[in-house]
Amino acid sequence: MITPHISGHTPHFQKAFMAIFLANLQQFLANQELVKNEINLDKGY
Repeated sequence: MITPHISGHTPHFQKAFMAIFLANLQQFLANQELVKNEINLDKGY
């Protein structure tokens, strides 16, 4: 499936995106693992 980058834009995108980013950043700095949306190449996503 091919979609334009704008397809994920929602009214509260910036707030939701930053919540995920900041949680992942904090966790990554602590132990180099991500909390959410981590890519798993073995599972194909």
